[in-house]
Amino acid sequence: MPIFCELGLGELASQFSPIIDYLKEIRYEGWVTVEIDQSTSTPYQSLKVCRDFITRDLDLAV
Repeated sequence: MPIFCELGLGELASQFSPIIDYLKEIRYEGWVTVEIDQSTSTPYQSLKVCRDFITRDLDLAV
């Protein structure tokens, strides 16, 4: 089973930029779902990284 990578990290992180820019452009305020799978950290730490990404980079309240 592959190792999960939190939002904003990993090889594909740079590909989030156009998506993030578009969500900001349309002032998206809807739901965001985060899926947690096998990680190198604890579930709590993994969710914290994802939450920080959502609030910092997507500028969405959680």
